[in-house]
Amino acid sequence: MKIKMARILGIAAAVVVAAVAMVMVVATGYSYTPKLASGPAPVDLGSAGTFAVLAGSTVTSTGATTVNGDLGVSPGTAVTGFPPGTVNGTQHVGDPIAAQAKLDLTTAYNDAAGRTVGAVTIAGNIGGQTLPPGLYKSTSSVAISSGDLTLDAQGDENAVFIFQVVSTLTTTAGRQVILSGNAQASNIFWQIGSSATLGTTTVFKGTIMAAEAITVTTGATLDGRALARTAAVTLDANIITTVSTSTASIESGDYNGDGTSDIAIFRRSSGLWAVKGLTRVYFGTFSDSPVPGDYNGNGTTDIGIFRPSAGLWAIRGVTSVYFGALSDIPVPGDYTGDGTCDQGIFRGSSGLWAIRDVTRAYFGASGDKAAPGYYDGSGRKSIGIFRGSTGLWAIRSLTRFYFGGSADSPVPVDYDGNGSWEAGIFRPSSGLWAVRGLTRVYFGGGSDQPVPADYQGDGRDDIGIFRNSSGLWAIRGVSRAYFGRSGDVPVTR
Repeated sequence: MKIKMARILGIAAAVVVAAVAMVMVVATGYSYTPKLASGPAPVDLGSAGTFAVLAGSTVTSTGATTVNGDLGVSPGTAVTGFPPGTVNGTQHVGDPIAAQAKLDLTTAYNDAAGRTVGAVTIAGNIGGQTLPPGLYKSTSSVAISSGDLTLDAQGDENAVFIFQVVSTLTTTAGRQVILSGNAQASNIFWQIGSSATLGTTTVFKGTIMAAEAITVTTGATLDGRALARTAAVTLDANIITTVSTSTASIESGDYNGDGTSDIAIFRRSSGLWAVKGLTRVYFGTFSDSPVPGDYNGNGTTDIGIFRPSAGLWAIRGVTSVYFGALSDIPVPGDYTGDGTCDQGIFRGSSGLWAIRDVTRAYFGASGDKAAPGYYDGSGRKSIGIFRGSTGLWAIRSLTRFYFGGSADSPVPVDYDGNGSWEAGIFRPSSGLWAVRGLTRVYFGGGSDQPVPADYQGDGRDDIGIFRNSSGLWAIRGVSRAYFGRSGDVPVTR
């Protein structure tokens, strides 16, 4: 919206001169020292990543189990207990998709088992401990029994935890894996040499890759995946929720075309889109990435999803196309300056940017975060990356500079209303918002998600957070409202 206004007003393009490449950069008098990423590299699950439950022989469930994600079995063909259990995803029973997922699981299992650098030895009961990111190795069995296990990412949302357990993993009744310091369940991997058993009412986090069986006993919940290579996955009135690897990419959030961004959420478990004071519709499934944007150029944000498993872009009431693949990050935007949103993907493994019917370019590397934006005021979105390990921002054909570090989330938008975007970071560990060349404030923190957008319609993007645990939207200097609940994805910009 603001980009169109910039074109109407004839705001001239202002190409930023490349900044000096130095490890510490001073902006508006404040210094930023980059931090190195924490822990080992994550484990690539391939197509197994869309599965909440995957077994080699059978999947059985008793009672009202809910599986949020895909469920599969291969080479076995037996699935029982659904219904009464429910699967908010797709069941793949002995089909080629399940077979491929099992192959990818084997590759991921072997990758996790083969890690050696920096391994820390653990043994027996690890309950009651607090562990930082890293590679942990046990030569026998591991239990969480005398207390809860806390995994502390120390402020780095990309921090990775890998546990290598030669024998069994067990938890006793009511034990929890607690995440702190912005730790993410999607970055926790348990490689188990035999079988895993989660005790009654256990609350567990991470992807379990067991060589044999996985048993999740009555009332236990798993934020992650239960992936058994050769034997069964047995469930009993559980909630298993895939830690989605799909990424929301929000191009715009003005759902009624009135010039202001709306408070809105996407609920993966049901496909609900809810826009405060406007509408509620169902569109998409659990593994989809929300990609709202103005795809027909009428000044109103359209509801849309990207389905990584199929490369599907579905824009409600507008179009459906196939573009991209499983591991791609959606990066929609107006890359031509014609006032309409283009489908685009960033393939982190190779640095490929592909904008449908526009261009293909290689820019960036594995580990970089996509940070495209309207940096030059021309109305065309530019390809860009943020490299957290060094704090590098690189905007293709425009500029390079250093700002922020590995614990920061990039939040580039138009904070001063001049028609071009500024680089900005949100540091969850302290609630710091730092906008390059403009300001530095503290607002939010912990597990809050940054949601900067033009909530007042004045052409300036406001600092804001969405607190997933309570549904709180807090817009600095503007408003506070409760809308949504735990697990919802904010879909506004």
